[in-house]
Amino acid sequence: MLRSGPVNVKVSYLLADRDGILISLVGYVGATKTLRSLNMDLSGAHSLAVNSKYVTAIKGSGTFFVSPTFPIITFNLVSPYTMEVKDVSADNMHRLIADENYIYLAGGTQGVHVYRLGSKADATTHAGAYTDTGDVIDIQKVGNQLYSLELGGIVRILDVTVPSSPKLVKRYDTNLEATRLLYQGGNLYLYGDGGIAVVKLQ
Repeated sequence: MLRSGPVNVKVSYLLADRDGILISLVGYVGATKTLRSLNMDLSGAHSLAVNSKYVTAIKGSGTFFVSPTFPIITFNLVSPYTMEVKDVSADNMHRLIADENYIYLAGGTQGVHVYRLGSKADATTHAGAYTDTGDVIDIQKVGNQLYSLELGGIVRILDVTVPSSPKLVKRYDTNLEATRLLYQGGNLYLYGDGGIAVVKLQ
């Protein structure tokens, strides 16, 4: 799984399961240059989020870890370390996203959960949740709105202006067998094995 970090140069974070996270600079003198490798056993890891401070990923079905990302000044990076491993009580976690201060989890039948990122080990705390859902399998955050997709094609728009208290804005019943969603240009694109469908939000 590949994610780009929000830095002035194009940096990629490659989640490589048992081999950890590979941090690379894309387009460095016309090629890709490996900057740093975070070597750790990430067996079962399947979702990766990056902000300006941290790399965060789901490991297995009920654990996520938080590690610091590194500001690139002259292509020198401080030594990487695992900041935190957090066990989460969830039947399944399908997707993880992060902004500068919060982690948002698509927690299956337990809904959408929000965790506040701490500044040191063991400081990540559960901030809030929206649990009046079905099986949440994908999420995306745009501004203060979070879009969630459930099995069966149910889409919910949540207001996360106050992350500790997500509020339902609107629900769409699409009856589509979609597994992923993407917000783009005022529309939601739902896709899966059956193809792509567009939900117009305006």
